[in-house]
Amino acid sequence: MINLQKSLICLVLLAFVSCTTMSGGKESLGSSNPIIMDIRLSVFHIPDRPYKGGWKLGHSQFIKGKYAIEEYVPKDESIESWSRLYTEQTLARISTSPANPKDMMAGLRDLMEKRCPDVVWKVIRESEHDILYEYYFENCPGTPSQYEIARIIYGKWNIWRIAYTQKGAPINEQERLKWIENLSEPRIVAQ
Repeated sequence: MINLQKSLICLVLLAFVSCTTMSGGKESLGSSNPIIMDIRLSVFHIPDRPYKGGWKLGHSQFIKGKYAIEEYVPKDESIESWSRLYTEQTLARISTSPANPKDMMAGLRDLMEKRCPDVVWKVIRESEHDILYEYYFENCPGTPSQYEIARIIYGKWNIWRIAYTQKGAPINEQERLKWIENLSEPRIVAQ
């Protein structure tokens, strides 16, 4: 029975990551990280196995061939009022997409600096196909202080952005290292 439940969960997760494919290419973002899997499982209802995790889907939007976004919040919060937020975004790679993850991040940083001039931004690590970064701001007009750690991953057909955001002061070093590990694990899966 336990193996059947595990198999069902794996199938559900495979179906989920397959849904994130945006264009004609067959690729998805897969993860076996327990925290990421727990967050993703909050979307599905499996009979006789109610979800008991700490997250729920707060918002999702999908436009075929263009983009998809899913935002998860702690189960006792809402998308309108949250303390922590986990986000997965998928964009179809098109001719006008930034050439690489560093350029994509630079564009996001420039937009953030226009809104919040005092933002503190730091690249944690980067490679040809992905970049992991963090930022923190306070005293930004219309936006509460927050800390975010995020990763941009370039596939052949799609671009993914995954992020953990927390309102308030920057997270402690132990929590920071945990989210660096969590966001570093997901990989592009060619199908």
